[in-house]
Amino acid sequence: MAAITISRQYGSGGRKVALRVSEILGWSLFDKRLMMNVARDLGLSSEDIVDFTEDDYKVTSFWDRLFRYGGFSDPSGSYMLMSNDAVNAFTAEMDDDATVGLVNKMIGMAYQRGHVVIVGRGGQALLQDKRDVFHVRVQAPMAMRIQRLEAYEDIKREDAENIANQRDEAGAKYMKNFFGVVWNDPELYHLVINSEKLDIEAIAQIVVNTSKQVLAVKA
Repeated sequence: MAAITISRQYGSGGRKVALRVSEILGWSLFDKRLMMNVARDLGLSSEDIVDFTEDDYKVTSFWDRLFRYGGFSDPSGSYMLMSNDAVNAFTAEMDDDATVGLVNKMIGMAYQRGHVVIVGRGGQALLQDKRDVFHVRVQAPMAMRIQRLEAYEDIKREDAENIANQRDEAGAKYMKNFFGVVWNDPELYHLVINSEKLDIEAIAQIVVNTSKQVLAVKA
């Protein structure tokens, strides 16, 4: 099967690393598109899918985010709109535990398919005991993360710092609440990388090369 999980601090470049790793290996990236494919295997439609990721969990309340956009966002920034009837029916049936449980089930199915890179969503805890999964954490000093967020998101410094702190807190709560682990515990990971020291390509190559060695040894 084989999979790589990548946990990241917001602004560390971890998502870009995951994308590049998936490109180098020719593996799937567990994003909204792949979630929809897995959902179809479970007999679900797009209206049934809510994508909790560890670092935006409860940054604002889940339903506030849902109603603000009228749908669910994917990593590309596009939105999947839902009808008011679908939203009302869904809010009546789903709570956080059920939603996370569904996301976990889809991660499990993606893992069973194999050759997948999973960003966040608790994959490092959910698949911790799988011998053919390589776990990575990408982080960076706050100053660097703020600098990147200012540049990429076009937001003010104080806003960037607040967002980064909120995301850190959200990630920690998500992992503690649903998996009982400490988000930044190095023992969860095979590899912890400071992205201030290396560019995205270099980090991706390290992840690819090291994961091949580790997974080959474990196989």
